[in-house]
Parts: sequence; structure tokens; C-alpha cells
Amino acid sequence: MNRLKIIILFFTFSISTSLKSQAIDAPHSFVVVGFTANMGNLGKLTTFGGYSPTDNSYIARVLPTFTINKYISLTPGYAFFQDYESKSENAEHQIMAYATFTLPISNKLSITDRNMYYYQ
Repeated sequence: MNRLKIIILFFTFSISTSLKSQAIDAPHSFVVVGFTANMGNLGKLTTFGGYSPTDNSYIARVLPTFTINKYISLTPGYAFFQDYESKSENAEHQIMAYATFTLPISNKLSITDRNMYYYQ
């Protein structure tokens, strides 16, 4: 089991060093209000909405998180984005899927890996 943990750690860090994040082109801000509700043994439901005064845009998001077991959780989601600055009435809809894996190292330390898929 310890050998498996070391192998997973090695691959996690080797992959993360080769990936590059997206560049931020300009400062943005959102005022966000939301809530999280517990769904019992299934997991939790998180919803929030927000307004960006810098972009004059609105966002709404729904993210139910289903706990498969102690180490795996799945989060399907939906996001709505409306931008009024672009002079277009087109709204952006996103469908998301997250898979979160947790690898415990000790009683107080664990590594969490979240894989995300977005469809616009």
C-alpha cells in the first residue's frame, strides 16, 4: 500500500509541474451570494449567484456534490453567465463535471486531486 501511495504521489507531482495555468488578462471582481445545503448521505448542494460591477455581468451556478465514499466525490454542475458589456444578448451556459480523489498520507495530511470538465 505504501508503494502505491509513493507511485501516485510521483505521478501527481510530475503531471502538475508540466501543466500551465490560464493567464488572467485583466482584474475582475464578483459580488457573490450563495448557500450550501446538506443532502444527507448523498452529499451536499451548493448554489450561488453573483454580479460583476467591473464587467456588468451576472452568473448563477448549481453544484450538487455526491459522495461516493470517503475518498471519491462526483460533482455535476450547471452555470449561467450573462454579459451585458459585449452588446450581445447571448447568454453562456456551461455544463460541468468534477471528480475529486483524496489520497490520505497520514491522519492529518492528505492529497486531493480534482479533475474538471467544462462544456460551453
